[in-house]
Amino acid sequence: MLPALLLLLPLGALGAAAPPGGHWDLTGSMHQGRDDHTATLLADGRVLVAGGCCFLATAELYDPASGTWTETGSLHSVRYYHTATLLADGRVLVAGGSNGGFLATAELYDPATGTWSETGAMHDARGHHTATLLPDGRVLVAGGEGSTFTVLASAELYDPQTGTWAETGSLHGIRDYHTATLLADGRVLVAGGEDANPVATAELYNPASGTWSPTGSLHQRRYLHTATLLLDGRVLVAGGCCDEVNYLASAELYDPATGTWSETGAMHDARLYHTATLLADGRALAAGGEDNHFNDLARGELYDPQMGTWSPTGSLHQARYLHTATLLLDGRVLAAGGFGPCNPYCTDLASAELFIETPCTGRAEETEQPYVAFGRGWRHATDAQASGGGVALASTPGAQASFTFPGRGTRLIATVGPKMGKLDVAVDGRYYTTVDLYAPVVRHQVVVAFVHGLAQGSHTVTYTVRSDKNTLSSGYWCPLDRFDHHVQE
Repeated sequence: MLPALLLLLPLGALGAAAPPGGHWDLTGSMHQGRDDHTATLLADGRVLVAGGCCFLATAELYDPASGTWTETGSLHSVRYYHTATLLADGRVLVAGGSNGGFLATAELYDPATGTWSETGAMHDARGHHTATLLPDGRVLVAGGEGSTFTVLASAELYDPQTGTWAETGSLHGIRDYHTATLLADGRVLVAGGEDANPVATAELYNPASGTWSPTGSLHQRRYLHTATLLLDGRVLVAGGCCDEVNYLASAELYDPATGTWSETGAMHDARLYHTATLLADGRALAAGGEDNHFNDLARGELYDPQMGTWSPTGSLHQARYLHTATLLLDGRVLAAGGFGPCNPYCTDLASAELFIETPCTGRAEETEQPYVAFGRGWRHATDAQASGGGVALASTPGAQASFTFPGRGTRLIATVGPKMGKLDVAVDGRYYTTVDLYAPVVRHQVVVAFVHGLAQGSHTVTYTVRSDKNTLSSGYWCPLDRFDHHVQE
């Protein structure tokens, strides 16, 4: 039986009075300039860039370890305005797009061989559509612009097991340039877009029934915006355009529990053709784009879900829009390609950059026990629902945090959720257990590891981020809230 005295060490108190910012570093350039391409994070951590404008079939791989690009097999068809989706088996599905006319064809990339193979074609040719990986492994394609340049309401499902597409329920309204976001409960939220004019409507797709249902409308009509699933399950929509000349700085939050939108803090810059990426600490990074005066943007901004506000962060080295931004396994963000400044002619960019968050260097005092030590890869993340107002967060395989304490046992309290990974637990250098932090919905202050029955004395428990995860999880994040330890009275 554990002794009665319980000491708490909240990690939110370790050296992070304010959320860290970040900066961009140049990395290796692609072999070919491109915009309107796709970028897909592969299971091994590399990034596959494919197609793009103008009229490209080439593909390249970025290696984060070396910071370099290598050419890989080319697509069978030139395409841009297409989608690329990482399948559960590690292959990448590219669908639709344009080669001068809209396409119904689809292709599969195999990272093991570096080659593309043709797969079943969609029922409708389309570009400017969305593609979403569903929890059961199928891919939902919705809306877009069709072969006769008409806007579509149709939707289709791709089955990787058979390599074929099946029609599913149609959207209630035609739309392209919209967004589609997989929610924590498995439904898909489609928001905004245009039918011939910008729209504010939103719809939910239920994979179980194959049908769409209307949900709350946006406060502002918009298309060419971004949509980002936050750690708490809400969806952040930002920027875009509501008519030919008025670009938007406004942002809104969708709450799946109520089916409603609420306005949140506006960005400092109106922008469209930008990217928005969820960072390891739960904030969203908006980067690049084009502003209200048709200027290419280099400026970046960070959205804090706790405060509901945006703050400036480091600027890109190269202003760009129609680029891609990909969150790497180590928490950095890769921005690649896009369209560059027009002086006087616009340029397809080959350059790439990495956004690096300012790391959390906080640690407890080591001159007396208990104390915590963090290795490389850990960052502080503000979280009002955590014990000390924040967590220590990492997603890099091998990242270690250790807790040294006097006593007979300890507990790890953490945040669990749909994007969480796994931790190996070692006691005094010996493997003890593995902890799976996946849960269908985010829950805070959960006891995830319990070490007990140790001899009275000094012990060190080490937590190491694993390179694998629960098959249902969409991420590798490991948010540590606090350590508790028990000592004899």
